[in-house]
Amino acid sequence: AVVSTQSTGIHDCTIDETSLHLVLSNLPNLTSLSIKRNHDLDENPFIGEYTIIESLKQNKLKRLTVIDTRTYILHFSLNEVLETFQTSLEYLDIGYELVEAYNLFDVSLMHLKELCLDMDEFYGPEDGLDYDELEECLKLMPNLESLKLHLDDDCSLVFSALVRCCPKLKKLHISAHRNTDFGQLASLKCLDLIIVDADLLQMLRNPVKMCFVESLKSVTDLAAICLKGVSITDEEVVALINGLPKLRAFYLIDCPLISSKLCKNYKGIVSLYRT
Repeated sequence: AVVSTQSTGIHDCTIDETSLHLVLSNLPNLTSLSIKRNHDLDENPFIGEYTIIESLKQNKLKRLTVIDTRTYILHFSLNEVLETFQTSLEYLDIGYELVEAYNLFDVSLMHLKELCLDMDEFYGPEDGLDYDELEECLKLMPNLESLKLHLDDDCSLVFSALVRCCPKLKKLHISAHRNTDFGQLASLKCLDLIIVDADLLQMLRNPVKMCFVESLKSVTDLAAICLKGVSITDEEVVALINGLPKLRAFYLIDCPLISSKLCKNYKGIVSLYRT
């Protein structure tokens, strides 16, 4: 039966491509699709006649998420999917397995506002995606406002590319390392910065920790900061608040050295969360 739902998620399944086609072809009003952790039980699945394009060609897809899913279900046609929806797609979230398989993409996405890339690391040109290729991809999405980048590498290597290619960026969600140079982001206006990485916990007894704080202070237009799992102290948070005149919110999640007193003294700015 054809149904009118606009959003659907297919998660933790062993659905094959024929079944996926039957589901999606009966959702003509679909604008948001999320496929996560889909694995066929057969290690060598039969490739049938359907692709996601065939299933979705009737839709105007705005949001697409494909994470931890056997790439055969897409028929290695990510570029074809993006070409079909390049005038409507606003949100794209893809896992590292697709980045490896497709070497990312070369489709202009003028309407894309949010991009999430979940990767363990960037590979050299002979293995897949590298930093130069990422910059070429960013050039194809000049209206990008939000980027979530997870990788086991120093994100500051892509900051200069972000500044050049994505001048409208308002929200950046990254992992960070001891050597991360946030100063390269100084030209971005009213940026919300979310930093999540246990590696920063190693800064506790490392003199480069203060360099991390000073580096953040150099991004003078920061509007909001969210730190998770970072060993930052009350004094350093205060230094950041005093050094960032446009800061309106400071979120601290599982930061072990932060006291409740800080929240009381800076009520309305600092929020402390424990998970």
